[in-house]
Amino acid sequence: MVLLAVAAVGLMGLASIELRKSSREMNARIAKTNARLALMQAIGQLQKTLGPDQRISATAEILKSGAKQPHWTGAWRTTQANGDPIFSRDDLTGGLRDSRWERKTDPATQVIEWLVSGTGDPTAAPASDTVSLLKQDNISVVDAPKVSVGKTATGVTGHFAWWTGDLGGRANLATADPRSAIPADRKSPADGGLYRVMASQAADISMMEGKPNLDDAQLPKLASQGAMELTNAGREWSRKHALDFTTISYGVLADVAEGGLKRDLTSYFQSDGKVPDFKNLKGISDSDSIIAADDASSRHQAGGPRFGLLRDWARSSVPYAGKNVAGRLPDLDPAAAKESATRALANENPVKLAGNQRAGLQPILVEASNFTQMSTYLNKDGPVKYYQIRQLMYPRVVLWNPHNCELKSGHFIIMIQGNGRQEMKTRNTTSSGSVFVTDWLNFEGGRNINFGGGGLAGIMNSEAYNDPYMGSYYFSIPATTFKPGECLVFSPAKAAEYDGYSAYRPTDYNLNENLLSCEVPPDPGRCYYVSASDYDDPDDPNEDFGISFMPYEFWYAPTYFYINGK
Repeated sequence: MVLLAVAAVGLMGLASIELRKSSREMNARIAKTNARLALMQAIGQLQKTLGPDQRISATAEILKSGAKQPHWTGAWRTTQANGDPIFSRDDLTGGLRDSRWERKTDPATQVIEWLVSGTGDPTAAPASDTVSLLKQDNISVVDAPKVSVGKTATGVTGHFAWWTGDLGGRANLATADPRSAIPADRKSPADGGLYRVMASQAADISMMEGKPNLDDAQLPKLASQGAMELTNAGREWSRKHALDFTTISYGVLADVAEGGLKRDLTSYFQSDGKVPDFKNLKGISDSDSIIAADDASSRHQAGGPRFGLLRDWARSSVPYAGKNVAGRLPDLDPAAAKESATRALANENPVKLAGNQRAGLQPILVEASNFTQMSTYLNKDGPVKYYQIRQLMYPRVVLWNPHNCELKSGHFIIMIQGNGRQEMKTRNTTSSGSVFVTDWLNFEGGRNINFGGGGLAGIMNSEAYNDPYMGSYYFSIPATTFKPGECLVFSPAKAAEYDGYSAYRPTDYNLNENLLSCEVPPDPGRCYYVSASDYDDPDDPNEDFGISFMPYEFWYAPTYFYINGK
């Protein structure tokens, strides 16, 4: 009897243990099921809000009003609510226009959804039914609303909460710099060292708070974020900055502005100039405009740079170091010069603007200015002195070699256009000492010398006076060798009469005579001038030596020609 009682008590104890074990296992299964449900809902929310291409994410830190939950991730559209683009082209008032700026849009009102369980506002204090998902120094830094899972007669069967963090705003410390041992030296650009100063190759952990010393040899061991605790950074730093770094981050090369995948420039650069369309992935060709525009007739489509220009540059065999690198012109378009080819001073080989696919290698024009001054010179001495007026020109041209190689440029002709129609007054003196003021109509530097007739009114209404190229002067720059990064200043190489097409000299001209040099410094004694040899003394029709009075002061001002129009 005693034995039976002991056996019964033992069996009851065993049954109680099994019952408690079964209860724990049931609770564990419910917890796992709830966690699986939370994960499925989090993934579903992620696919729904950020699955479309035209979506972006950011943390609540961008909110103007400040966030109590700054690490919550929000999803936004990259289009307006009706699907129209946020950006529009308006060349007359600034190019690309951002509708969000014009409407003073608040990101808080445009968010699609916050990627957390339940509903909540990151700017509000945590509610009583929230769950702390991450703590730092025993302080909760990420809270999420708690969601109940079903109810039975015995009560709630469980709860869950989730939060989806944004790895896009964190530094990926597991990415190693493959060129960390190569110094950035402009003298040896082909070894890859300069890539380190052109673009970031890896996140620099030494720039983060605490400046932990992370050895490159430890980077391959970072299989997870928790593995950071095993490195020189240590456990304390890793936990404190858990929201600042990651060891894994992937992305889709989606075009968030237009939708679809981004086009692959790598395969395009290696192609013969055309990558065909593939299913819903748009291809790319040399003739495609880099500046996308919906309107095929827009000036961006007509004159914008082409991808062929970029491919040509990427495939260029020009060395990025060394000497004696020959300059290279872009595509030229002789057909574009047909209209003006018969005129004087025409550029018969202008650069091709529409569809240029050849990258040039030449110095860049930094400055082109032309300082002008007026002077008087004695043209004929004698009892009656005859004077003439000269327009002095001091052109200054600055060319810059932006490349890290010694560049040999070709011979250039540069045109500088200023105000070619000027009204001027002079204060003059005669041999008897009398002083008076004279009005002048000064015009020079066009491509036409047909100034008509009929006095001043005929001149001002003539084809030449109204030539749009009036005030244009042409100067010659010789073939020059530029050191890497060098700027050279070109100024007149001599003092000489300007050699160009003019009513004063309607004969053959040679623009190469208007030589600018970088080997002599600018000097007031060196300039190119235009002598007004058509001025005659009206009282002496047998002579053509100039004027019998001497202008000694000049200034520009409206004259009676402008006031009266004749």
